[in-house]
Amino acid sequence: MTTERRRFVVFILRGNMALFKKEILRNQRGLKSSAGEPLSFTREDLRGIAANFRSGKVWIPYTHSTDPRDNTGFVQKLWYDENSNSLWAEMEVDDQATERIKKRLVQDVSVSLKKDEKRGWILKHVALTLDPALTNQKGFMEAEAGDFQIELNDLEPFVNVNGTTEENMADQDTTEKVEEQKDDKEERVDLEETKGLVAKVRELLDFAGKNKELEGNNKTLQAQLEERDKRITDLEDTVNESKEAISALLEDRRKSEWEAVFESYLGKRVVRAEKEMLAQRIADPAELKAELEARADIGLTENKTEEIKNDQKGDPLANLTDEQLALVKERGWDKDENKKYLHHYLDQLELEEQKG
Repeated sequence: MTTERRRFVVFILRGNMALFKKEILRNQRGLKSSAGEPLSFTREDLRGIAANFRSGKVWIPYTHSTDPRDNTGFVQKLWYDENSNSLWAEMEVDDQATERIKKRLVQDVSVSLKKDEKRGWILKHVALTLDPALTNQKGFMEAEAGDFQIELNDLEPFVNVNGTTEENMADQDTTEKVEEQKDDKEERVDLEETKGLVAKVRELLDFAGKNKELEGNNKTLQAQLEERDKRITDLEDTVNESKEAISALLEDRRKSEWEAVFESYLGKRVVRAEKEMLAQRIADPAELKAELEARADIGLTENKTEEIKNDQKGDPLANLTDEQLALVKERGWDKDENKKYLHHYLDQLELEEQKG
């Protein structure tokens, strides 16, 4: 019997995908189908599911969905584990599903199976779910894989001259197949050419890895720049607050020094009105001191005092010295109803001082 087999080397680059190992099925008491029918799986059943598996055909949706938009990836490997007596899968999922799995937002899976009369149970898909029929599942475990993988896939099955498929030839002698493949030299993939392709793919992978490293460095640098800008803003705020505080302190110091100069040269010899006028005209303590030292007559003349009194528009309190004003306030003479009698009170104070 003559057979023909087409072989193709297909390089599939996967990016932004992650691999996880996960227990997906085992025989468990009380296990039921979605229709409520009881289910039971022997070791042979589980081995048969693994034997019927074809990579890239079993999809991984959210909650048994058949909508392509809900698909997160595909099962890459399927095997039966003797120790745990359960079926395990190597699942490749996208970054969104990866994030949910790592955050433990998804911890379980639920399988969809169909029964073939000849081949037995066949795995259709493995759904990410929060309500699995199989309880106490072993959790997701990250598989060792990089961001990219290389796969060699056979795109077409064995076909003989009569059109018999590979499934119908499963019982033929393995040795015969091997000998026939060796004779079919025209369809063999050149090994050296394959090695060259693999080398080129590795160069691409190295380049992609370097780009990813640079991207990570850029993100780190951006974060450092943002932190620097924040610190600069905080320092500017602190400097502005310090400037305001320093300005307030300097103003308090100026007033204190001005008061000291005024008391030293004029003391109680001027009324409050002239003091306020002097403060408005000369704010700097050093300038005030220079002017007062240059004056031959320190204090107010009677004419000047009378002029100031006339400028106060009848407010007698403005014509008192600080000492007199304090005494008037102490006795309650500063109230509006008493101001018109203030000159009598001041005469009384003067008599008291003379008697004293």
